Amino acid sequence: MEKSLKINFFQYLFYAIFGLSLYFLFYLPLELLLTDFFFVLPKVNSWINTGLLLFFLLIANLFDLRGVIRDRKKIITLLFLVVVSLIFYNVYYQIKLDREYLPKIYQVKPSWVIQGQPIEIKGTNLGMVFQKGEVMVDGMEFLVKDWSENRVIVEAPVPSRVGNFNIFIKTKDGRTSNFLHLEIKDPNELLKYLR
Repeated sequence: MEKSLKINFFQYLFYAIFGLSLYFLFYLPLELLLTDFFFVLPKVNSWINTGLLLFFLLIANLFDLRGVIRDRKKIITLLFLVVVSLIFYNVYYQIKLDREYLPKIYQVKPSWVIQGQPIEIKGTNLGMVFQKGEVMVDGMEFLVKDWSENRVIVEAPVPSRVGNFNIFIKTKDGRTSNFLHLEIKDPNELLKYLR
């Protein structure tokens, strides 16, 4: 009976470690890319994280433990996988900590503007209302109309240049956000379409 309990304990421990390793190696890189490098999502919901962790734990349960225990190469491979996943988790955690409080822009609407047109910028860590920063496009500062932690509304100034540029936010304390594309059009060019 006692031996059976030990085997069950180690079997479930194996599944848990293997499932966590899969979660660290497959899901965390994707989450990091989507939230901190490509800025597709501001944050992944904690329910999704929990659900995916359970999914990877279930996937781990599909593997045959007895087959792994009998084969020394498979044990070494598994240990290597666990060590690599722990190293990756440590790197992931450091990158997340370093980037956690950086301002991030996820969306700029519209994607092109003319002078005087309002622009809505959505993101995170943009700064509080009383800590308004600057919105810059190719050295031109846009006029701030409304500022909050997750949304900024600015007005396009009379442009010194027209064309395709990058828009970014510089917070009050000097931190710079990622860059997103914005096209500034010449109003005279648009008049041609109205005639």
